Amino acid sequence: SGIAGYDYYIDHSPDTVPGNQHLWTAENHLRISDDQALQSGIWYFHTVPVDEVGNEGAAAHFKFQIDLGAPHTAIRLEKNSNRVILEAVDSLSSVGATYYRINGDAYHAGSQFFLPRKGQHEIDYYSVDELGNEESPKHIVIEVHRHNTFFLLFSPLNLYPFEHRSVVDKDFAL
Repeated sequence: SGIAGYDYYIDHSPDTVPGNQHLWTAENHLRISDDQALQSGIWYFHTVPVDEVGNEGAAAHFKFQIDLGAPHTAIRLEKNSNRVILEAVDSLSSVGATYYRINGDAYHAGSQFFLPRKGQHEIDYYSVDELGNEESPKHIVIEVHRHNTFFLLFSPLNLYPFEHRSVVDKDFAL
């Protein structure tokens, strides 16, 4: 007798042996039932061949990952510097790229940049993971002031919990 189809099941366990809940044949499509709605995470596809008489073969298990979430990008100022660092993380996929722009100019790919000298600067930034999940752009306003030999940088607290920091600018000239 030949193969009639395959019993299958999808879950988070690496060694589930599917029963006869779902049968996949040449005449139908693999269907995901409501109790198996696939969210982000690590999943396993389990399958067992079934012959025309109903005998089952050995189970096979295949691991796969679904990532429906975007990365998260944090912004920080390097201590004693005017360098801004963007740190992106994605819990399931690798971060593909991080983008930023200053004062509405074109976006640039990169994870760090130096602040312009004096004045108020609007910074937009976001990241995209390897699967194309894109984070919504974040916006921060940084004001750069001259005070003795230091720049004072700050952001409104409701935009980002950016601590007040001072950085030395050795190249600053009036």
